Amino acid sequence: MFKNIISLASITLALIGGSYADDRDVYRTTALGTGVQASVASSSVGFNARFFNYPAGDLIRFNKNSWVADSYSAGQPRTTTNSVTVPSFSFENGIGGKSIYNMYNINMWNVVVELKGYFKAPETGLYTVTINEANDGAWIWLGAGAFDACSQESLDNTYDQLLLGVRCDGAYSSFVYLEEGNLYPMRTTYINIYFGAQFQFEVITPSGDIITDFSDTVVNFDSNQIESCVSAVYGDNSNKAVVASAAASNDDLSTTTITNSFAATTTMVTVQTSNGVTSTVSVVVEQESADAQALANPEKAAATATITGRTLDNAYGCSINTAAATAWPGFHASVYNYDECFGFLESTYYANDYTTESLMGTGANITAPNFSVKAWLGNTDTIYGAHLDSWKGYVAQLTGYIKAEESGLYEFSIDYSDDGSMVWIGTNDAFACCEPDSIPFDSASGALIFAKDQEKRTGYVHLNAGSYYPIRVVLVNWYGDSVMEMSMITPSGDYIKDDWSDFVVSFPELENGSCSA
Repeated sequence: MFKNIISLASITLALIGGSYADDRDVYRTTALGTGVQASVASSSVGFNARFFNYPAGDLIRFNKNSWVADSYSAGQPRTTTNSVTVPSFSFENGIGGKSIYNMYNINMWNVVVELKGYFKAPETGLYTVTINEANDGAWIWLGAGAFDACSQESLDNTYDQLLLGVRCDGAYSSFVYLEEGNLYPMRTTYINIYFGAQFQFEVITPSGDIITDFSDTVVNFDSNQIESCVSAVYGDNSNKAVVASAAASNDDLSTTTITNSFAATTTMVTVQTSNGVTSTVSVVVEQESADAQALANPEKAAATATITGRTLDNAYGCSINTAAATAWPGFHASVYNYDECFGFLESTYYANDYTTESLMGTGANITAPNFSVKAWLGNTDTIYGAHLDSWKGYVAQLTGYIKAEESGLYEFSIDYSDDGSMVWIGTNDAFACCEPDSIPFDSASGALIFAKDQEKRTGYVHLNAGSYYPIRVVLVNWYGDSVMEMSMITPSGDYIKDDWSDFVVSFPELENGSCSA
């Protein structure tokens, strides 16, 4: 208990001394916009803004997805305004009276700022939504999850419909396909806990125009001004797909295609991947009626991919002597002690902080990585070869190499984990070729997936046939029951979940010359 008190104090001091941005918690996705066509009697320009009080120093609400998604609005706003056309702001110190949105003497400490409006798409195509700075956190919905477009009522449980969310410093982007002339509900939520208050975001049109002044693109109107309102999702609202793939160059571009009467393709050549390099990205937005037989076959993906992941990566792999590698099928496991208070909430803990804990056991040839343990205090469980009292918490690390049998877009998913998990693919962030015990320092920002609190998260990465790609998976169990459910879908649609023996290898060491970058 005393150690937990010290851990809580350390978290609070770290926040006061800098920014909780070190958490590196980022949620990114690509979506097909959900909008309406509405006829209104009168409208206004810009966002409506509401300011709410935020409990001083409270990290629990800040890290609780359901709270930042909608629960914050249960309180009484401390002030409101409208016609906000330039929503970004930056204050080095949020305390004291600030001028913001034509209001004066506004305290920007301990505050939640909500912006709501309808985004009018000026052209049809793929839009980029970027948060350039968020101190301490910001979340954006554009389309689904923002609010009910016709009744304007708030929606519950909208975090899974989030387009982009960050609890960190730095710039991050998501993509959404919109059609010209439609109105798309847009909502942003911003939280500042202490000190500097910065929220800077922009929307980039398909033709490259950068929107930071929303005078011509955001409108508002009261629900009683709506004379007609109909859904404007493309097609019949069923079997929508947004498919993204990435490759190193135009010559090696891999695109997942589903035949349909409508397909719009946008190619971007300056997307920054998590590996810090530029990749060509082709995003195909289309409708598709899945074949009934494909839907009934659990061993194949029904429509290859139904929504893109949060990163567009071209991973870096290794060249390994096949004969040496095949002798070691499956993952290698390392199980560490867990002795933290709220470490399971912080992505930096999953990235490499756990390696400072004591090692409790190891395992080899883990071909079936998924498990579910019903923990009882004082009982011993065997997890990846380690015998431990799982009720008290632990950290499990899996390392290995994905054998890419074909080139294309691979889908990796954490279907369920208790209490949280993180996945890396590629040499920059998982580990260096032939050095699985050398964990990159502070690799949180390069993770393909970060799933907390029993969330389902999916990421996509392009792999080239013939290479072996480092993979690292970290599961953190705070206490009590623990679960890991992970899956992979290959470019040809093979669904891998229960048996990874043909796709993952690991080994304690290789002879000189058997492994290289």
